[in-house]
Amino acid sequence: MRRIFLATYAASVALACCAGYGADHLDAPLLRLEGAGSRDINDLYAFQSPAQPDRTVLVLTVNPFAGMTNPFGVASGRTFGTDVEYQFQIDNDGDAVADVTYATTFTAAVAGVQTLTTTRMAGGSTMSIATGATGVELPTSGGGMVQAGLFDDPFFFDL
Repeated sequence: MRRIFLATYAASVALACCAGYGADHLDAPLLRLEGAGSRDINDLYAFQSPAQPDRTVLVLTVNPFAGMTNPFGVASGRTFGTDVEYQFQIDNDGDAVADVTYATTFTAAVAGVQTLTTTRMAGGSTMSIATGATGVELPTSGGGMVQAGLFDDPFFFDL
């Protein structure tokens, strides 16, 4: 009985000294820094376009608290990170290596609007396919569309 107690006590002490982190948005230590919410990826969606079945729609949601205020009435940022490259890495042949990468970067906001640049990397070449302001649909040079801005979150939680 004494051995079981000592083993349980030792395990409790060992666990008590270790820091634990949850797996929720903004819980990662680097995401706790001021302004780091723009680096927090919420969800990734990929689906066939209902309007154009030969096209794939890619959606990336970031910054779960964008546009919200904290309990002290301070609004969180509505901007994308200027030190972040948001990427979609697409593997077309199942070898676990990206065959095509779409990367988007943002400039600092001016009057609440940022400029984005989206590039396509494939086969060793890189090409800018869209540049423009956030909040509007931007046509790409390949016939697609890029849009970045503040939208309603598709997540619902019913208690």
